[in-house]
Amino acid sequence: MNGQTRVYQQPPMAYEGMLASTAAINPTEIIPGARASGIVKAGLWAWAAASPAGAATDKVLEQFVANTSASSVKPIGLVYRESIAALPADQEYSTQYNDGQPVPVAKGASFWVKTATAATVGQKAFAVIADGATKTGAAGAAITGAVETDWEVKALQASGAVGDLILISKV
Repeated sequence: MNGQTRVYQQPPMAYEGMLASTAAINPTEIIPGARASGIVKAGLWAWAAASPAGAATDKVLEQFVANTSASSVKPIGLVYRESIAALPADQEYSTQYNDGQPVPVAKGASFWVKTATAATVGQKAFAVIADGATKTGAAGAAITGAVETDWEVKALQASGAVGDLILISKV
């Protein structure tokens, strides 16, 4: 059974996959009707999955590219936190969408994500093909196992160290 395990005097500044603005997301920046293929986590990049019979390929998402030779394939967007599914009894919180669930995916706007590399403001965001994580680097850089996105680092929650939250934007 779940119970409260921590008390914070102040809430965290941000959560992974959280919208970084109080403004609503422009409807043209959202991919409507997207569904999870397997487990899809908020704050990570998503690619179109192999389409089941009768499904449009841009409506079924996964967070890795099975064929890693497809290293130039850009993700279709970033999975963001919206209303997450009901929690299993052994979990305190969830940032994942389960197989077949609707998944909110943004093609633009500003979001908080965890960085898998040290980050500085002005760098580009790179999507890691193996797991959908975010790495950062100079525009045009070659980052092994990752593809450059159109998103840019705009702010750091702390120092920008590995594992810190960073604000990325494509506005």
